[in-house]
Amino acid sequence: MSLGANHEVTACRDVCSAPNPRVQWTVGIRPTKMSFIYTQAVSRFDRESTPAPLPLMQTVGPFGYTTRKIKLRQEIMEVVTESKIDGEFSGWNGENYYRLINGEIWQQARYKYKYHYAYRPNARVVKEGTKYYLEVDGMDEMIEVRRASGTNYLYDSRGKAVGFWRDKYVYSLNGNPIGQIKGTHVHKLSGAYVGELYKDMVVDKHIGNPGNIGNPGNPGNPGSPGNPGNRGAVNYGYPDVFEELLN
Repeated sequence: MSLGANHEVTACRDVCSAPNPRVQWTVGIRPTKMSFIYTQAVSRFDRESTPAPLPLMQTVGPFGYTTRKIKLRQEIMEVVTESKIDGEFSGWNGENYYRLINGEIWQQARYKYKYHYAYRPNARVVKEGTKYYLEVDGMDEMIEVRRASGTNYLYDSRGKAVGFWRDKYVYSLNGNPIGQIKGTHVHKLSGAYVGELYKDMVVDKHIGNPGNIGNPGNPGNPGSPGNPGNRGAVNYGYPDVFEELLN
């Protein structure tokens, strides 16, 4: 079989007691219970000189890796969620939030930046031990994530708490709804675009205007969650635009 550049070769070998277990290949297999996962990314420059780990048939999988290491994963990785990114996806970015179309919201647990644009790509959350990882179609590695809490405070550039968000809505600290979230885009309740949800702020990342998404109606006042106080000034490199939600 002829492979193109940077394709992933993936094999799953079921564990059994036989001295020479048969090797079965499946397209796109990811880590599952009681399976060994072999992954080898082969570039067009060195695929001829890179030896295969075992004399196995090659099958191209949907998720690519840029590293040439062969990975042996003996840990059990449990699939927690299979869904899609809700709206636009622009890759890993700091401690960004990722909303899935099933309503779940996950946040990067560690800093990692890599740009890749896609619209509603397939996404999967897997668990290994006590850690969770997000895998998105088109990205060459998973990123560690944590489930976003119910109340997520928002701050201005001076560190003052100015509001919070839950689910798809942004509220002032007294609980009045003032905005809505679609993916990472933050809009007024009227639907007009304001900026991006980035870590714990609403900022202008200079990505252009994705347009008006319309008024979803008033979600009601969930009450004030209290004031967490000042977290200290932080400069993320983007202008703070939270006040535009109030105008």
